[in-house]
Amino acid sequence: MKKSAKTITSGGLMRRISDGSNRPPRLEVHQSWWAINGTSEEGTSIERKLERVAEAGFAGLLSRLPEHGQEDWVRLLRSHGLHWGVQSFPSSGDTFFPVLKRCRELGAQYVNAQVANSFVTGDEAVRLLGGLLETAGRAQIPMFVETHRGKITQDLLRTLSYIEALPELRLTLDLSHYVLAGEITVEQDAIEAGRWFEPLFRRASCIHGRVSNGQQIQAEIGREGDDPCSARFVSWWSSCMHEWLTGAGPGDVFPFVCELGPAPYAMKSGEEELSDRWEQALILKKLAERAWALAVAKI
Repeated sequence: MKKSAKTITSGGLMRRISDGSNRPPRLEVHQSWWAINGTSEEGTSIERKLERVAEAGFAGLLSRLPEHGQEDWVRLLRSHGLHWGVQSFPSSGDTFFPVLKRCRELGAQYVNAQVANSFVTGDEAVRLLGGLLETAGRAQIPMFVETHRGKITQDLLRTLSYIEALPELRLTLDLSHYVLAGEITVEQDAIEAGRWFEPLFRRASCIHGRVSNGQQIQAEIGREGDDPCSARFVSWWSSCMHEWLTGAGPGDVFPFVCELGPAPYAMKSGEEELSDRWEQALILKKLAERAWALAVAKI
């Protein structure tokens, strides 16, 4: 892949979520709307799902932008005191601006972007990402590009080239994709990968929480989160949170989204999923809080 030599900047981009308060920088653990769907959730009402998310102590939810005429969903979410991030799939700045504008009008905290596809590379990718950053700056809403297989951030090395070319690019860090794509299964590989992850840690404003064992994208982590792979991820998440904290100010918010998807992300035996994704999400929430406490202790 030919790396772009041009550095692109986009003025006005909101690099962090801030509520404008004087509160200390804080972690907010969110649940994914995608994660509370699937065969195991059939028959559960939207109201009950949102009640359960709020009762479990989650601070918000990540979901797609509702269709026009379905804005009551957002009001219902707010009635449970939940914040909201939007999952998006942009492929051009021109088509992205109306999406960002509507996200802001509906009160979304931020927009998570899975960009284009894995066949957009090099200078073309840098131009596309630069255009999206400029669009987000005009819309005045935080926009974070997710590290994700099958997208413009398909692999670790090309993503490193993008952040070098685009100083204002902020990420949603989902390391499960790079652990799986790199088949990181043994401790020595994990140590080496951690060194390559460090530049990503410095650019992340959000984390998507899922543990990969290097062979499955979404591994079962046990009733206490004591699977050996979990410790690696907690260490990586904590390092990322620490980097974010070093530049955070009053009112800044760091979302950690528990994102355990239904099948085929979840493994099945026949028609039954092999793990309880809701229970696993609660364990991920505890692991995120543990990573945050470790990060705070380093400040």
